[in-house]
Amino acid sequence: MSRYLISTIIMSCMLLTGCPVTSQGSIENFFIGKDRQSPVLFSFEASNEITVTARFDESVHACSAYAGDEKLKAVPSGREVHITLLQKLLPSEQLNIALRVEDRAGNTTSIEKDISGKNSRIPRLLLNEFSIRGTKSQPDRIELRVLSDGDLAGITVYDGMYLNPFRSIHLPPL
Repeated sequence: MSRYLISTIIMSCMLLTGCPVTSQGSIENFFIGKDRQSPVLFSFEASNEITVTARFDESVHACSAYAGDEKLKAVPSGREVHITLLQKLLPSEQLNIALRVEDRAGNTTSIEKDISGKNSRIPRLLLNEFSIRGTKSQPDRIELRVLSDGDLAGITVYDGMYLNPFRSIHLPPL
């Protein structure tokens, strides 16, 4: 019993004579109200034969673009970046573009994406007939009816959903 009494007295003395807790100042979060998010790409598409437009969720302050080792002219304009290609990109061709953008807070995003040339002469098309009970000698097939003049280059027909196709057929230029 005396051992518990002595332990209790020693613990009480230690608690009463311990160092007081002093405040070292308030903790400040320097990131409150600061932009810490990198620009997010919304779309990346050919605007015409020599211009590609990238759209972001916030304004872009600075940018640079490359096609392989060749530097491309990239101009930020609010939430868009306009990239000028070195030569016309045909609808049946693809080009890999590397783009790096920075917002006013210094947050950066780097993107590498393939782009196809813009076909501004797509004809009106109608899915005329399709067969899904193909065999080895008579495979699945579709028939497109072309209703107007135009260029079929770059048109893609998907089997499945656009962003999750089972397979796709990319039509070559005529």
